[in-house]
Formats: sequence, C-alpha cells, structure tokens
Amino acid sequence: KSALPALREHPASLQGAVPFTVSAQGPWEDLDLDVDATLDSLAIDWPRILSKSSETDSRLTLLLRRRPDSLTLVQGSLSFPTLQVGLAGDLSPQEEHPYHLDIHGKTQDLAELPNYLPFLKWLAPRGRATFDLQLAGDRQGIAFRGGEAVVQDVGVHLTRVIPDLTAINGRIRLHPDHAIGENLALKLGESALVADARLHRYDAFQLQVDVRGEAVRAQDIIFPSEVAVLHDIVGRLHFDREGMEFDPVDVRLERGTEAQVRGRIHWKGQPSVRLDIASPIANIDEVIALWQDDSSRKKDEKDRAEQRLGKRSRVQVDIKARAAQGSIGNLRFTNAEGDIWLKDHVLGISPIRFHAKDGYGIGQVLVDSSQGSPSLLRISGHLENFDAATIYQEMLEHRGLVTGTMRGDFYLQGRLGKDFLTTSLGGINLEIKKGVLRQLKTLSRVFSLLNVSQIFSLQLPDMAEEGMPFNTLHTSISLDQGVLSTEDLFIDSNAMNLSLVGSYSLIDDQLNLTLGIKPLGTVDKIVSSIPLAGWLLTGEDKALVTAQFKVEGSGKDPEVSAIPITSVSETVLGIFKRTLGLPGKVITDLESLGTGETKGDRDGE
Repeated sequence: KSALPALREHPASLQGAVPFTVSAQGPWEDLDLDVDATLDSLAIDWPRILSKSSETDSRLTLLLRRRPDSLTLVQGSLSFPTLQVGLAGDLSPQEEHPYHLDIHGKTQDLAELPNYLPFLKWLAPRGRATFDLQLAGDRQGIAFRGGEAVVQDVGVHLTRVIPDLTAINGRIRLHPDHAIGENLALKLGESALVADARLHRYDAFQLQVDVRGEAVRAQDIIFPSEVAVLHDIVGRLHFDREGMEFDPVDVRLERGTEAQVRGRIHWKGQPSVRLDIASPIANIDEVIALWQDDSSRKKDEKDRAEQRLGKRSRVQVDIKARAAQGSIGNLRFTNAEGDIWLKDHVLGISPIRFHAKDGYGIGQVLVDSSQGSPSLLRISGHLENFDAATIYQEMLEHRGLVTGTMRGDFYLQGRLGKDFLTTSLGGINLEIKKGVLRQLKTLSRVFSLLNVSQIFSLQLPDMAEEGMPFNTLHTSISLDQGVLSTEDLFIDSNAMNLSLVGSYSLIDDQLNLTLGIKPLGTVDKIVSSIPLAGWLLTGEDKALVTAQFKVEGSGKDPEVSAIPITSVSETVLGIFKRTLGLPGKVITDLESLGTGETKGDRDGE
C-alpha cells in the first residue's frame, strides 16, 4: 500500500492457492533466485483497476539476483491468454529512487484486455498493441516515469451517437501525466482521418485530437445520409467520458458550402447536439440533404438505415447557424441565420432569416421523415421588398417575366426527390409594385387581336422588347400536384388593367387561362376614335370597355383567342343601345371597332 497509492484508495484482495517453485544458486551475497508461480487459481479483485478470475490461465516467472546493496529483477514475465508482460528492474536503497521497474507488454487481442483491466471496458478496445513502461520510486510510492506504445489496427467505442474509431495505427509517447500521438492514421466509421492526439490525464479521460480528413461520410458523424460527403475537414476535437467538443472544425460540402463548427455533442444519458456553425457561403439544399436517407437501397439495407435513423432521431439537436451568403434552391441570399433542430423524425430550420439585395425574408424549413422515405419537405415564410425579377430568374432560371418590388407570404410542401412536383401542395399571396411585364408573348398577341393602336390613342410600348409598366400586381396562387392556379391575379397600370384566372401545369408546361383587359380610357374618348358613332356619345357616365381572351397551350408558345360574347361590358353596351338603337351584337365583334363596319355591314344586312 505504501508503494502504490492506488491501493490506499481501492484496496485489492487476492484469494486462492498459488503453487510456486523457488530455486537458488550461489552464496548469499551473490544469490540468484528463480521463481515460477502458477496463478491459474488466484483471483484478484482490485476495483476498477485489475481483475482476474480463478479460472484464467496465468503464470509468473522471476529471475532475481541479490547483491549486498541491491536486488535486481534480471528477467520476469507475467502471462495471460492474450497478454504477455515482460519485467525487469532493481531495488537499490542507497539511490534517490531505489525502486525501478521496466515493463514490456504485448497483446494480440485488446478485446480481452478489459477482462483484466476494468477501467478500459467502456472503450470496448480491439486490435493489437505493444508497450514499454518505466516506473520508479521509493517507499512513499512508485511513479510512472514514461514509455511508449505502438498500436496496430486498434478500435475503440466512444458512444452510440457516432461510429467507432477504428484502424488506429501509430506510435504513442507516454509521459508521466499525459500521452501524445502524432500522425496517427485512423477511421471514423469508414472515413479515413489523420490525427495528432494528446491524452491530458490518465485518471480521467480527457483527449484532444487535431484531425485532418479529405473526405468523411456524413453518416460517419451525426447525419443519416449515406451518400453525402464532407470534404477538407480540419480542426480540433476534445473527447471526455460525457461527450465531444468541436474547437473549432472547418468543413466543406460538395456544392460549395463552407462552415466552421463549434459546440458539443453530449452522449451521456440523453444524447444531444449543441453546435454553433458560421459559414461564409452555404447551400441550404445540401445542408438538408445531410439529413436525408437514400431511398434507392434494397429493403434490408433500408430497414437497417431506418433503425439507425430512429436511434439518431432520439438525439436532441440544437444548432445555431449563420451564413454570410448562399442559396435556397436557386434563390441567392445574404446574411442568413437560423436554428436547426431535430425532433420526432422532423428536421427543422426555424426560424430562418435572410436578406437578398434590399429585401429580407423570414421562414421555416421542415423535413418530415416520420412516414419513411422520401421525406416530406415543408417550406413557409414571408418575403419583403424582394426584387421580383431576381426571384423569377433564379427560381425558374429564365430572364425575369416581371420586375418590381415584391412582398408576399408562401407555403410549399412535397416529397423530396423526383416526385416532388406530383406530390406538391401550397400557395402564395404576393404583391408587386412599380414593375414591368416584359417579353410576354401572350400580351403581344392580345394587343394584336385588339388592334389597340386603332381603337385607342395610346402610346403603348413594344411588349416583345420593352414590356408593359404597371403600378401594382397582386394575386393569390395555389399549387396542387404541380399545377399552379389563380382566381384573382390583377394588374393595375396606367394604360390598362388586366385580370387573370386559370391554371398552369409545371409538369407539362400547359396553360389554361382566361385574361380580362380593361383599357383605361373614358367612353367619349374611346368612341371618338370609332368613326361609326364617336360623335353621338355624350353624358356624364364615363363607362369602360373590357375584353376577354382565352390563353391555352404551351407556356413557351401559347395560343391566344378572343372571347367575343363578353368583349364589351354591359354598361357600354347599354349606352350604345339607348343612343343608337343598335343591337348589342354589333359591338361584340371587336374586329369591327377598328374599321367602323358592323357585323351586318359585312354580311350584307
């Protein structure tokens, strides 16, 4: 007990018979002793430190040499089924450190070591190792002086939250109060890494690891994805019995996301992930993909993956994320921040705040895996002061159909992957101010049918080149299985007002719309441009002419046709009936308005 302080804290007990033989040779002053003891029946119980059952084969041999002023352990061995220990040392009372012991050990199977050394049990070690240790001391105690260990294909288990560390190979220098390993090759799960490690204390597991890795599978960290890969990992990790800390770790994803990660994974009791992630550039789509499982695997592989995902879904996830710039889909943003969490198979980024030029937005992204793969994506939020042309161009990858300043609320959901559109559902309510409709073939063809320049004395821009300016556009649009629909799209401009009702299929690019146009001219000004009756109309009622059109076919090359029955409003129709006594059908034919001919004139009536 005086020599080994640990014995004072944790007394050891030995029980059982120990057959041994001792042979001696030489005079007392120069005596050689040969000891051979069979320890098979000996049970050792040194709590938390050393344990041996009475059924474990073991043997101790010692070759001692006695001199007048010293006792030397020339050679010794302690053998167990998978562990062999060589011993050498001396006892010289006259020296400052009279006790000295060298230990050389070798094990072919570290998996058996916790049977003898209980403090290693939680690590579940395996592999092979050799070690050399030096101990020295006096009657007050024996101290560890240092040594070296060489590990070969060693693996250890730290937690169920991350895969085991395996294939650890390298040399570790052992110091009295710490250990250092440089350029250790290892694997985290199936991902190869290189690490410099420092064990700060032997009595309490405190491990610092500077890690480097060219490519690490997402599933080898905390993510469910079996296809996503993290690249260029460089950073420092701290391990203890309760968790792992990022201090920090830099990482890059395949589509450009770069991030610096700080925080902690706690695995004692209820596992939890608490991280702070700062990113100069982030692609939200590939961040979400880290949490998505691959749906193309065989059923047994998927079952195992879902079991693994089920275990990880019980991990509490709380991540604070910030990005200087990046994208959601094709929409680019700046200065984004949000909270990432995981609960009951639902991954959430909520709230997420972001900017785009002069605009800003707030919303949430939910990825629900509770019903299996593919997961259900839900996105909702509010946009304010966004550039409409930028959104149209970035989201649909075409030059903006409409410009202006936009605000709106939106909701969208659908199954991730190839079936997203066919399972989509959602809606948007938006308003755009001070914008331009441009390159719109539909309006160009409508204006051609109306022959506006003959009916109205208006200076309209070329729709194919300049577009049509407007004051306000507002609408509510629904999305159902890939089909966009609206019943209230309204555009207010100085030249005319437009109203749109109908649908557009994103899946097959098919339009089915009804377009209403109301030129903004008073009746007397309009009719003055019509030779037939312009001079007859007077009065205070300044009614407006309206026309409607059908828009069908491909969105790239639609077919536009006038709807003659409702081409003129009832108010204007009533005025013509009272003043001219003409049948209403005369002015329902829009083509006649530009020539002054009535339908009856052309038919010979």
